[in-house]
Amino acid sequence: MLRENFASIGLEIFDDTTMMDPSGVSAPMKRFAEDAGAELSPTIVFFGSGGDEILRVVGYRSPERFKAILGYVTGRHYQNESPNNYIVRRSEDTSKERPGAALKEDPLFGEPPYALDRSRFAASRPLLVIFENTGCKECADFHAKVLAQTEVRHLLQRFEIMRLDAADHETPVPAPDGRRVIPASWYRQAGLTHAPALMLFDEEGNEVLKTDALVMGQRMTVSLLYVLEHAYEKDRSFQRFARPKAIERHQRRQG
Repeated sequence: MLRENFASIGLEIFDDTTMMDPSGVSAPMKRFAEDAGAELSPTIVFFGSGGDEILRVVGYRSPERFKAILGYVTGRHYQNESPNNYIVRRSEDTSKERPGAALKEDPLFGEPPYALDRSRFAASRPLLVIFENTGCKECADFHAKVLAQTEVRHLLQRFEIMRLDAADHETPVPAPDGRRVIPASWYRQAGLTHAPALMLFDEEGNEVLKTDALVMGQRMTVSLLYVLEHAYEKDRSFQRFARPKAIERHQRRQG
């Protein structure tokens, strides 16, 4: 479907080479990437034949979810439906709810009543909110392959962690900004469509990062460090922060 319906171009987000964007404007690739909101890699931006942006997808997706994304664009569903509604409705992802399944517990997770409100007083630690679904295979993989890693768990001990059910339409919880929200509504309002989804906040309740893309160990580690080191306050994009971390990791493995 991709080759049949799209002209695909891969760009290096830090490249200084001059290119012509879909609107006909010449600019360095890194400037185009910045303007296109390529904060995380990979970022995929779909443009129409007239050069108008149709959809931006950030992060890795499962084959089933990516197929739904391609269907949204090729079927021109963007003309009458939001991508979130379409993808949630049409995705054939294997992480659908299975009767009798339960959310997997972890001793690092906080328990209700949840203390997420940071609107009046700053907390001593940043906050990680994890949205999951019952019977979610990718949630189980996230627990087994990411949360189980020693380095990840060491960093998570420096966070407050709240895990919420993305399908909970009943239980009000205090959001970091002081609002009372229902988990399912918060999940949708945040533009999240897939579980597990992560939202990271600083000690004062400001949102720093969020993603519902596939997150593996290295991306998780760098995301946590980005928040813990307050790199976002130093006007450093996530990708500029992540690149030297990846180089350091590679050098340690080689050494």
